[in-house]
Amino acid sequence: MAQRLRCAVVPVSLLCSTLASQIDRSAAMFLRRIISACCLVAATSVSASAATTGQFVNGGELYFLRTDSEFALWYHYLKHRIVFDINWPDGGYEKSRVPDYVPAPLQYAWPDKVSQGFGVTDTAFVDREGSQALSKTITAALNRADDYVWYFPERHDYLKGAPQEWTDAVRDGVAAARAKKAKLVLFGCFSKDGKSTNTPRFIAENAHSIERLPFDGVSVYLREDFQTSDQGLTRRLLSDRRISRNELRRALAPLARAKPSFEMFLEAELFLAPDVFDDSGWRVLIANARRMAAVLPEAGFKGILLDTENYAAEKGWLSYSGPNLKEAQQKAFERGQAFRRALGELTIINTVATIYPMTDGHPWGKNYELLGPFTAGMLDAAPQR
Repeated sequence: MAQRLRCAVVPVSLLCSTLASQIDRSAAMFLRRIISACCLVAATSVSASAATTGQFVNGGELYFLRTDSEFALWYHYLKHRIVFDINWPDGGYEKSRVPDYVPAPLQYAWPDKVSQGFGVTDTAFVDREGSQALSKTITAALNRADDYVWYFPERHDYLKGAPQEWTDAVRDGVAAARAKKAKLVLFGCFSKDGKSTNTPRFIAENAHSIERLPFDGVSVYLREDFQTSDQGLTRRLLSDRRISRNELRRALAPLARAKPSFEMFLEAELFLAPDVFDDSGWRVLIANARRMAAVLPEAGFKGILLDTENYAAEKGWLSYSGPNLKEAQQKAFERGQAFRRALGELTIINTVATIYPMTDGHPWGKNYELLGPFTAGMLDAAPQR
């Protein structure tokens, strides 16, 4: 039945896409909304046998955004237009091409499935712009995001104690958000000696002081020392190395005992995943994801913060320069579907914006050829918001 529904909807979606190219943008948007419900029925039916309830938060390192109008412009683009028109909203890049790895039903269902978020970092503010500019940027991001904004500090360690001026800047930015429908998550902290601060042990031992910080949640990195050769479980989670439930439980034990009141997201890095065509390697990775889905809620975790930056550059699996790009993209889409389903009720916060791989030919898309279809696959398997 699911397959028949998909076949019935796809021609309608393709027809509407063709018609939309002949009419103005407002009419095209209206047309998209009309058929969106039909496409959602098809998408739900196709994946009914492996339904998930955890939401998918997409956003990225658009650290140049500052004002309400800038966040609004890019929110509309990433939420509604990116799967139809990859021309950047500010005119910074123009090359219109619909990503052909996004199936027609998902193109129209995209806005109703995705939770659009944003990332903010402190680098430019500490170095040049000042704390008041940081406050205003956090306010603008929270006012526009659907559910989550993540704050990535590279200049100060908020868990061990940032200068009061900068803690107050974050607090003021949160307080000034009109509705504050979105939550602010602290993503990563590193001390001056290079060690990771946001480990389970440190967070558990300092939970009461962290609860007084102006964050609704924190990310957790499963390592004790940045300098260790293995760099801990966080980099092994999404690889072809098996992680047992007991390993996860031992690593998370301090937090399971402490039971902090703030939300927690386990950091997981994607760049060490197996080659996209390595079926045996991906079976191990998906099995690891299922174990995470079983164990993380026991320790009070809301979900994972998926670091999709390709630290391995051209050597990483996200980079593809071979002769079978379309086949690789289809396989990446399927890997994304399987990964989202395996995580069950866990929320996924995706850190790197799909604007990188979807802007065909732009330097930002280099070495990210498979991130777009992987992201689309995750969203395809996610429920409607």
